Formats: sequence, C-alpha cells, structure tokens
Amino acid sequence: MPTDLAAGGPSKPLPRPSILAEGGPSLFDRPDPRPAAGTGGGETGLSADFSNFPYPWYITQVREALWNAWTQRMPTAGALRCTVSFDITRDGSARSVSVSKSSGNRLFDHAARGAAEAAAPFPRLPDDFFEDKLTVHVEFKSTE
Repeated sequence: MPTDLAAGGPSKPLPRPSILAEGGPSLFDRPDPRPAAGTGGGETGLSADFSNFPYPWYITQVREALWNAWTQRMPTAGALRCTVSFDITRDGSARSVSVSKSSGNRLFDHAARGAAEAAAPFPRLPDDFFEDKLTVHVEFKSTE
C-alpha cells in the first residue's frame, strides 16, 4: 500500500483488492490496520482461503503489489466489482490471467485484469510450499 499520495490525490478511500484463493478454511480475514496516507482508512481487508498456504506474509506482499497497480488504473465507474483469477508460478510469474466474474463494465474489467498483469512478477513462492503454482482470485472494487 502506498505510504504517501501525490498532491491532488483522491479525497475518499480507494477500495482495496481482496485476495481469495481456492479451498479450505479461512487463514485470516481481517482489515488492514494501515490505511493509505490521506485516505482516512480502508473499508475492506484481505480474505485468504487456502488451507495449504500458511504464508500470510506472502499474501501481504501479493496484495501490496496488486494494490499499487490497481490504484494507478482504477476507473471511476460507479460501485463495481469483478474477480480476476490467475496462477502464480514458482518464479513469481502470473499465468492464465482472466476475468472470472465480470462487473458488467468492460473498461472496469480490463483495468482490473491489467492491474493483475502489471503487479507481476510477484515474489517467488516459498521454498517449503511444494505446489508448482498458487491459484489466486482477486476481487477488485470501485466506489462512486
């Protein structure tokens, strides 16, 4: 999450992407206690549902990269949300990036998909995570 905003930045909080991975019980579901400077705090937090991925520090790094990319691309298109799915490979590359649940607004969906692509490469998957990829579902939100 950016620590300072350029002069003339938005006057209300920007929505944060939430990260949802497939399977299992929720590892954690809590709001981020660190609001972006000048935004007055955030209204949504990170949701991670992946029973075999006990690395909240990694999810935080992915969220930070997605947040930074999203704040540069988010269109002001009303209260919209869409879900973008992709795989993070062992080397941190994003593969198979696609809109899995459309907002109904092609511009918004394209911006969300572009944010996921621009956020890559992500950090390498942890060495003791034995899968070849991590499938991630990110919900991007916009408010009026």
